[in-house]
Amino acid sequence: MPHNPLDILMPEVLDEFINSNDHFFRQSLQENTLLDWTPESPTYFYHGLGDDIIPYENAQVAYETFMDNGASNVNLVLYPEEFGGHGELAFAFLFAGYEIILDYQIISPKGDLNGDGALLANDMDFLSESILFENNLTKFQWWAGDMDYNDLHSVFDLLQLSDLLEE
Repeated sequence: MPHNPLDILMPEVLDEFINSNDHFFRQSLQENTLLDWTPESPTYFYHGLGDDIIPYENAQVAYETFMDNGASNVNLVLYPEEFGGHGELAFAFLFAGYEIILDYQIISPKGDLNGDGALLANDMDFLSESILFENNLTKFQWWAGDMDYNDLHSVFDLLQLSDLLEE
């Protein structure tokens, strides 16, 4: 593959696509747009102005469309052209995304059924109710209460959680 994937197209095919709004591929792209929705969670776009493979306008159009659709937390970060192109910025974008994920990450230990990041007596109550009344729990709550990793909630899970609370 050449550095620029557009180089694999015959010049007349590329010209036809660029100059015709009725080109079959352009119409297919329009029919398969991924922009007809509104993000409900924080959304981040990172793009380089010097990207020689994917035009930065793609990110800009997505950002503007989502904002027009009523999204409340969409972010667009455009890196200057001198920072490089598609490949040169890949690591920077991955790192930026990783930093964002860390801001949202909540780490809960086994036994923390309410997801507050701490092991407290109310987690024991929650687990006891799960055992006695077989409550409908979320997948996270089921995972958190299964202290011995046997896919069950039992008195053994309560004993393990109790030991952790005493520490």
